[in-house]
Amino acid sequence: MTSLATLAADLDALFGTRDHFTPVCLVVEASHVPAADGVEALATAIAAQAPREGWLWGDGGPRRLAPGAPLALPGRLFAAELALTDGASLHVDHEDEGPGAPAGWRLVRYAEAAGEPTHLAERVLHVSTLKDGTGRFATGLVYRRYWRAQAGEPARTVAARFLGFEGLGEEG
Repeated sequence: MTSLATLAADLDALFGTRDHFTPVCLVVEASHVPAADGVEALATAIAAQAPREGWLWGDGGPRRLAPGAPLALPGRLFAAELALTDGASLHVDHEDEGPGAPAGWRLVRYAEAAGEPTHLAERVLHVSTLKDGTGRFATGLVYRRYWRAQAGEPARTVAARFLGFEGLGEEG
């Protein structure tokens, strides 16, 4: 067993779970869309990743991008997390101009790939108050949380990626 597989088995034994922690190879790719290029360039960069569903935070607060809905960015986009059609995830963060960071948006693509495991992964469900276009609440935000274990150091979370929504309940 690899050291991550051993750690996963040890954690499952400690917490009384079965296959909760999975050794995976996490691939992280970052890019930047300058503010000077405008929201149209940002929309093009996001659309090129083929979002399936997600959430966007901009003018007017958070809103849900439902499966099959066209991507429509708010006037200003502060952050977004999108599940992509290929199983990867895209996180978007607005960056103010500052030391070493030009104004614009940082896009980070998270995907799992074949290869030597680099992280332990676990499924996490968060409660949400985002509404879809019908006025219903999206009750679950599903994430995959990633842990890294360095030799001689405790395991720590280093990333989480959005996988989608789970379960919808009626408003009320």
